[in-house]
Amino acid sequence: MSRAFERSAAYLQRHLDGGWTDAEANAEVLSDELAARDWPARATAIDWFLWKLATQMLDARRTEAVVDRDLGFVRACPTIDAYVETARHTLAAALIRLDDHPAPLADPYHAVVFALSPLAVHRMVFDAWLADAALDRFAEAWRDLPGHSFLAMAAHPDDTLVAMLARDAFWRTMLGRATGL
Repeated sequence: MSRAFERSAAYLQRHLDGGWTDAEANAEVLSDELAARDWPARATAIDWFLWKLATQMLDARRTEAVVDRDLGFVRACPTIDAYVETARHTLAAALIRLDDHPAPLADPYHAVVFALSPLAVHRMVFDAWLADAALDRFAEAWRDLPGHSFLAMAAHPDDTLVAMLARDAFWRTMLGRATGL
């Protein structure tokens, strides 16, 4: 087992308590699926995972609360918090498995993925990229990723740049095509 795999498992065990083994299996499958892809294709595969996890963990009431930005309900709902934690930490574990030392961001899809990671190293790379980014391209990438947008809305019950871009992109996506959630 490589050092990145060991770090990934230890990371999940620290952050997800009893659910870490399921998250580790998901991170392993996800990282294997992502390894040979470019960032737009990686983001699409991650998006599918985020959608499926949301449909497994959240019922209609909780999903609607996130979509409708019922912020009081979202902040107080442990099931939504559990979804956010599981999704973000599984994503982080998959990214750890792919690259133990993240490089500068390649494109807006790479930025969307790092925007959702709870790891400080990913946040620092994202923040540095965002300082010089073309926000129109960043906003456009969100529109292709409704699962990322949903997670961002659930994870950010406030009006951050990421939450607002995610909300706008989610609604444009929902009005333009069926997504299955």
